[in-house]
Amino acid sequence: MNICVTLVGVCRPSFTQVKHNIESNINYFTNKYPQHKFTYILLTYINGSHDQLKELCSSIGIKCIFIDNITSFIFPVKIQFENGYRLFYSMNRIMDEIPKDTYDCVLRVRLDSEIVHFELHNIEPNTYYSFKESPNKVVDNIGYASYNVMKKVWKHENCLLKGLGGEEVLYSAIQKNNIRIKSFNFHLKLYQSNDSTFDGVPQWSKRSREWMYDGKNFILRDIDT
Repeated sequence: MNICVTLVGVCRPSFTQVKHNIESNINYFTNKYPQHKFTYILLTYINGSHDQLKELCSSIGIKCIFIDNITSFIFPVKIQFENGYRLFYSMNRIMDEIPKDTYDCVLRVRLDSEIVHFELHNIEPNTYYSFKESPNKVVDNIGYASYNVMKKVWKHENCLLKGLGGEEVLYSAIQKNNIRIKSFNFHLKLYQSNDSTFDGVPQWSKRSREWMYDGKNFILRDIDT
């Protein structure tokens, strides 16, 4: 398969950690799936690590997009979950940079996360690959699908759909488009600082955690860093 991996989100908790994440994730996919071709595209916010990250992307041949921190919202309604707005805005923005009819599959990976294990299925039509945590929650940190499905699911205005957080809003977006959810095995480590805000944006968890699904058990727990 020809696969586009999107690396999206805040460059946190440090450039050093994000650099490790990027290099580790590229090495993982290259070594785990030599039969597939991977292309990487990065989107993040302009902050103190901007120049270092730009230099890193240039040195390893990754297209990078830097956007201003989002402080205003374009929809004329109250946004109940502002981080959800940013989530859908950034994914919609990076999907606009991906040419149509170029890739068999588009992956979502957060910039502040490291892949330990990632199971790739053959892509089925009208299917979003993630894990359903509960009846109305889908893991939003990691997932993949065809280009067309990703465009529908991560459309910016979907941030206005029903849900208390990113996982619930993502589920609503999937349901709205009559897309089925298929689980895949994964192990993801997500690194955050314990600051109440980062780059002026509230951090709701303020701790590093890992997500694991092995086909039977789903585990979400804090990790020491």
